[in-house]
Formats: sequence, C-alpha cells, structure tokens
Amino acid sequence: MLRAILSVGMQDVHCEDMITPEGIHILGCSSDHLIVQIKEGKYALGDTISFKLTYGGILSLMTSAYVRRVYET
Repeated sequence: MLRAILSVGMQDVHCEDMITPEGIHILGCSSDHLIVQIKEGKYALGDTISFKLTYGGILSLMTSAYVRRVYET
C-alpha cells in the first residue's frame, strides 16, 4: 500500500466532506493532516491533488483562517 500525507485536516474540513479523485482512498485524518492511499507512480512528491467537496466542505474551507483561496473566472 502506498500512502501520502497531505497538509489539510479537520481544522480546515472534515474528511467526510471530501470527494476523492479516482485512484485515491482516504485512510484517516487528524487535526492538520490527511492520510490517503494512492496508486503507485500516479503522483510524485510536491504534486497537487484536487478534491471535490460537499456543501459543508465548501463552507468549512471558505471560512477557515488557515486556507488560502484563489478565485478563478
């Protein structure tokens, strides 16, 4: 099993509110980190992984003081 540690956690968004991309499975999260299982060779150190969110997840992230927001049109 190949695992990755991501720098997002429950202080930002609850794990249940994150919808994973194909090939990624959430194993658990702490207050400031998320641990996922990934497919070998698909991601490298420093890559960005994009998640879809539920309404509750969007609300949490948009009101978090710890999250940088970038608006695109």
